[in-house]
Amino acid sequence: MKKLALAAALAMVAGTTVAGGVVTNFFLLVGQSNMAGRGRLAPDALVSSERLVVVAPDGSIAEAKEPLHRDRKTAGAGLGMSFARAYADAHPGVVVGLVPTAVGGSNIVSWKPGKGQNYLAMLKLVAAAKAQGRIVGILWHQGESNSRSAAQAKAYEAQLRELIAGLRRDVADVPFVAGELGRFLVDNRTKKKGEAEAVERLPFWREINRVTHAVCASTPRCACVSSEGLAPNRDNLHFSTPALREFGRRYYAAWETLVKKGE
Repeated sequence: MKKLALAAALAMVAGTTVAGGVVTNFFLLVGQSNMAGRGRLAPDALVSSERLVVVAPDGSIAEAKEPLHRDRKTAGAGLGMSFARAYADAHPGVVVGLVPTAVGGSNIVSWKPGKGQNYLAMLKLVAAAKAQGRIVGILWHQGESNSRSAAQAKAYEAQLRELIAGLRRDVADVPFVAGELGRFLVDNRTKKKGEAEAVERLPFWREINRVTHAVCASTPRCACVSSEGLAPNRDNLHFSTPALREFGRRYYAAWETLVKKGE
């Protein structure tokens, strides 16, 4: 039965419009490790893959199963799966596709439109998705790697604006949803030799969050999702699986709001 369901879903992605008017809508997942997902994949935390497909690294289309990303051996649960589940449940006639392109530890420089290696690699998977359907949303979570210094945080606004413009030019002119860095980063601390007490390892995470909100507030069809109340793994760097499930639902709510507002 499961194989038949998957076969039916894959049959629906033979083109943008298929029998019954079903359309395959893809969402692009971009950023670093918290977009790729480092949540524990416990049996009781799995998300149904009914009508969910993913663009595999070789460009083929397959049933969506976590880990969606293969950027690191530590890849696990992410926010993409619960986002797609929420979308699919609200749109029963649609096959939902995910294009996972996030890379753990990546600086926003590597996502520079037209030049960054991660950006260029992303475009190849986008092309595979477009051959089967259409991109209807871009989900972004990144910034930890740019939270280490004041100089990087200062440059972030211009870089993020350039990225959004590039994605809308090269991928699709669609709603862009970003997420705050985890507020638990305040507890991501280390004590160095000679220091009286432990200090934050990523001291400019608040500035990255402020900038992300500011950019989204001043950019059409753009929203920044709150990470308030979302808990971390033990490393105080990555979101836990329950937090990622909730984060994905928050991303979906933000995307849906943008669409309904016609922004």
